[in-house]
Amino acid sequence: MRRSRRTERLRGRRGHSSAGTDPSLTVFGGCAGPASTRPFLGRIRPKLLDTELAASFAHPYGLAAAPSGDDALHVSTQDGAAVVSVDVSDSRMEVVHQVQKPRPDVMPHSEARAGPLRGLAIDSEGCEHVADHHAGVIWHYCSDADGARRRGAAGEGGDVWPAMSRVPRPTGLAVAVLGGSRLLVSSLGDPGLYVPPAVYVLDLKTTEADGSHPIVASFVHEQLTHPAGLLLHEHTLYVLDQYSNSLLTFDVHPDSLLGTYTGVLVGGLPDRPEAVLLTQDQESC
Repeated sequence: MRRSRRTERLRGRRGHSSAGTDPSLTVFGGCAGPASTRPFLGRIRPKLLDTELAASFAHPYGLAAAPSGDDALHVSTQDGAAVVSVDVSDSRMEVVHQVQKPRPDVMPHSEARAGPLRGLAIDSEGCEHVADHHAGVIWHYCSDADGARRRGAAGEGGDVWPAMSRVPRPTGLAVAVLGGSRLLVSSLGDPGLYVPPAVYVLDLKTTEADGSHPIVASFVHEQLTHPAGLLLHEHTLYVLDQYSNSLLTFDVHPDSLLGTYTGVLVGGLPDRPEAVLLTQDQESC
């Protein structure tokens, strides 16, 4: 990564949905100059009496700029099992997709009982992609030109679900241009089926009959034990690993999609890092 840009970890308390937690979106301003810190601008949280929204906003996980292009962000919530729109300008919040039922407050927190959702990514066509860790799928929410929702195959009982692509225990998501429009997915694999943790590459320009996107490449390495947040910058893939608390790098060829592990860029990160972001501040912050 070039030194003129900064790779930062977006960090927050992990916690879980209970009476003692206060899920919120923390907002920081821009850099004031070299070696400065970002000013704290406040927190956005559900209104006190809106218990339904509060349940859907439990344990915010992934962030992406809303397809509308305004001041809204879309947030995936791990325990709330939803995608929530948050308007940074006026603090309005609205559930966009209730993917699964929220995890009940009364459940004791553990890795096995954690909520289902993880990462979120929005591509250039405005399609929202949500990682469902429990179901082992990526949900794809897209709209046709006339605004109608594109759907996948009919489910049990005749219900029609959003399109989905199967990936074992997905965590982080990122959209990238890599020999075409791609969706990068970090996966914890499936030990029962001897499927190792990996980063998968889905082809967003190819859609199967059931609405899924095919896997066209995967990256596996012994240092990749619990991948989470990831991003692609130029030809370098950056992946956070939560077991080693480090930022790993792969050199990826854009045409052949072959990936070569190149090492640990940053080690000793605290608190099982979940997400990574490339900012545009260059040397100003």
